[in-house]
Amino acid sequence: MFHARGLLAAKYMNLIDLLLSPDVFASTLLVLAVDRIGQELFDADNDGRMRAPEALRQEFERQFGVKLPDDNLGKLVAAGAVMTSDALYRSLPSFLFTVHGLLGDGTDWSYAEPIEAEDLAWAVMEALLIWPPDEEDLFDPQIVAYCRTILQREGLMSPPAILSFAREEAVYGDLGSYDADILAEQASRTEDVNAYIEEQQIALLQQLEDISFLGCTADALLMSIRQELQQLAGAGAWT
Repeated sequence: MFHARGLLAAKYMNLIDLLLSPDVFASTLLVLAVDRIGQELFDADNDGRMRAPEALRQEFERQFGVKLPDDNLGKLVAAGAVMTSDALYRSLPSFLFTVHGLLGDGTDWSYAEPIEAEDLAWAVMEALLIWPPDEEDLFDPQIVAYCRTILQREGLMSPPAILSFAREEAVYGDLGSYDADILAEQASRTEDVNAYIEEQQIALLQQLEDISFLGCTADALLMSIRQELQQLAGAGAWT
């Protein structure tokens, strides 16, 4: 009996640590919320309005006994928005809201620094893991232009496939040594982005395993994200 209680207490503390951690993924928070509270937590009201972030925080606190930090609340809000609407594709403000939220910039990210390429790539990937797009889902031209600007700013001519919609191919003529050095630097930067995405993918898989151990039973959402991760890995989609 006491051993069982000890295991339950340890699981509870591990869960609390995860919910408060700056390293918790939006996907992980979403799976936990759907498991313990239900997908209706993110349903819009009769006027089409989403539940206010503070209302989400209060419900989360009631269920888990912990107050989500602002950054993690932003992750949960953004993940819920991805699951319940296609706004991610429709406008640049909605896209930025989602990306900043998934990255842990809170629910008010107007102060945030410009997004770096690896963060942009991971946020887009995580959004598509949460809710894989339909074939007709295409990013608004303003979103494409924004992502292209980020890639150009960092000199990424060959970004990960997840950002291929914003790739701008360049045609090179006779390359001198200076041009070759630039291309080598670009290739190294792209490798850094690819490595970061792979590290994030492994970390997310580990978190999903951890919450399964903690008793999470949101099988449909959990399995969907796992399957998407495995398919991406098998296809080398982050390289």
